[in-house]
Amino acid sequence: MAEPTDTPAQGQRLDGAQMLRAVAAGAVLVHHTLQQSNGATSRLAPDWLTTAGAAGVDLFFVISGFIMAWIAFRAPGRAPRPGRFIVDRLTRILPLFWLCCAATLAVAAVGFLRSADLSPGSVVLSLLLLPHEGRLLGVAWTLEYELLFYAVFALCLPLRSLTRSTGAAGVAIAALVLAAPVLPPGTVRAFLGNPIMLEFVGGMAIAWLSLRRPDLLRVPLALAVAAGAVLMLAPMWVLHETTDGLRGWPRLMFWGLPAMLVVAHAVTALPRPGAVTRALVRLGDASYALYLTHAFVMIGYAAVLKRTALREVGQGPAVVVVSALSIVVALLAHRLVELPVTRAVRRVLAGGIPRPAGTRPGSGLEPAG
Repeated sequence: MAEPTDTPAQGQRLDGAQMLRAVAAGAVLVHHTLQQSNGATSRLAPDWLTTAGAAGVDLFFVISGFIMAWIAFRAPGRAPRPGRFIVDRLTRILPLFWLCCAATLAVAAVGFLRSADLSPGSVVLSLLLLPHEGRLLGVAWTLEYELLFYAVFALCLPLRSLTRSTGAAGVAIAALVLAAPVLPPGTVRAFLGNPIMLEFVGGMAIAWLSLRRPDLLRVPLALAVAAGAVLMLAPMWVLHETTDGLRGWPRLMFWGLPAMLVVAHAVTALPRPGAVTRALVRLGDASYALYLTHAFVMIGYAAVLKRTALREVGQGPAVVVVSALSIVVALLAHRLVELPVTRAVRRVLAGGIPRPAGTRPGSGLEPAG
């Protein structure tokens, strides 16, 4: 994918992260497509392969921790104010998410998603990205963790130092995870006690090394490839109840830690110019749109399997077509909806919110879900 370099330029470093976001989004897409293909008469993929793509979420979380810390502190003394940071994150995540929630309600209104919880309370909790079981968009659980990470990170920004701010944020997140078992059983305890949150800490640690000790952040390509193999093959030997993904501390060990190695290599490597690099960066830009909108293509795929003879044949070609269609929909949604809506919202808010230097407008770097 890349050639090692001691000091990659700022844009190249972000391009490496964007390329990896494209890979992560593609993994999640294939994961969900294979899950839907199980609605056919014969199963296309084995359990471990269907589960493996869920590791894309872990890559997203590590990248998010890296991006937030690196952008905030790459220039000494210029860390964003907490309020501006939070508003910038919300205007990046919520507009497209709310539009997708509205689309979900519209799909439900015409007879799909009959098992969905559309009670007013559930809809409000979904729109506010508060943890609960009846989410309008199933993938929104990752955005709930993103918002919690943003809140903790924002509270630590007044410390005005990469070391102090990321250190305090890391301690706070670890404390939440470790203290959660003392809470009463329920949604909040399960949400806060998920070790997956520590992957944000790993991302921040990579940013700290990148800015303070880049000489310690050299992950050879061979090691990154080996870590990627662990991400893919871990479901073969790590017990998991469903194909939704690994759970708890085993997930952190077999997906989180390898994801950190992969990200560390990606952000310290120099992407080779070319068509593949440009395509991956562009898909990385649209990764948030892909993450949200592919759910609607999955609804269509499930409906076709249920109502037609497609379920009686092998699903290999269908998986390829559905995955390609999801990417096309995402690229269009990114260009025609996500970018203009985000820009419009930011213009309305006090004449616009300046984006952090070093990011492209609507690049999709901010949200990792």
